Parts: sequence; C-alpha cells; structure tokens
Amino acid sequence: MRRHDQDDALVAYARWVYDRAVERGYDLDSPRGGGRSQLAADAGMSASSVGRLLKAETMPDLDSMIRLAKVLNVEVREMLIRSGKLTEEDLPLTPRHPTATQVSSDDQILTPEEAVTRVGVKDARVREMAAWMLRKQLNEESVPGGQGDLLGGDAEG
Repeated sequence: MRRHDQDDALVAYARWVYDRAVERGYDLDSPRGGGRSQLAADAGMSASSVGRLLKAETMPDLDSMIRLAKVLNVEVREMLIRSGKLTEEDLPLTPRHPTATQVSSDDQILTPEEAVTRVGVKDARVREMAAWMLRKQLNEESVPGGQGDLLGGDAEG
C-alpha cells in the first residue's frame, strides 16, 4: 500500500470513528464540550491519543481498538476491518470448520434431523439413531415411526 493510500485509509477510519462517537452522544465538535475527554476516559485512552486518532494522525493499538469498539457499540470485527489492519477475508463470518454450527440471528431452533445433518453424519442408520436420541433427550417423541427402541432395548426406554 502506498503512503497516500495509507493516509486515505487513516482519514476514512478516523471519520468513521468520529461518526460513531457522535452517534453515541459524544460532543466532539465543541472545544469545551468535553466529548473528546469523555470518549478517551470511557475507552481507557489518553485524550491526546483520541485527539491524534480523530485528526487522522495515528492509528490506535489493538487494545485501544477493542475498548473503542465496546464504547462505540460496534463489533470488534468491524473496528478491525474499518481500520484496514484486517480484511473481511481475514475475519470471515461463517465458520471454517465443517462441523461447526452457526445459529442464525433469529435464534432458529434446529430439528434433530437438521442437527445431525449440520454435524455431518452421513450413514443413514447412524443418522436415524442420532436423531432418535436427540428427540428422546428433548422429549419430542419416543421412537421414530413407532418401531420400538433402535438400540435394542424395550420401547419404554
């Protein structure tokens, strides 16, 4: 990245932080409003560090970014991406591990069959037993299709 590009990125980041701080109620424009000092205190930073950030002179360190994210009510992921230090590819939203599950933002509840699929069970018999065990654990139903205990015990379980 060329120096000019770095400067542009820092200016964009400073503007973004400034806008988030104003949205959160910090009076950053008034010289005697105390908004910069309050932001610095809330984020555990020095007032001069906040001033240099808002003037696009320096980028805060990682610890300061994490504290700023909390104070500004933004995700740390977004703070790091906006800083230009990391990219969306560096911090993907989807899990990388094939058996990892991600609950959707609407807190969708998975059926036992969906859960078995999400963890990657392929064998039909194992899938059936795993789903049955989940249902039994959740007291949704006693036995799939009324065929008795799949594990060889009695249907009363």
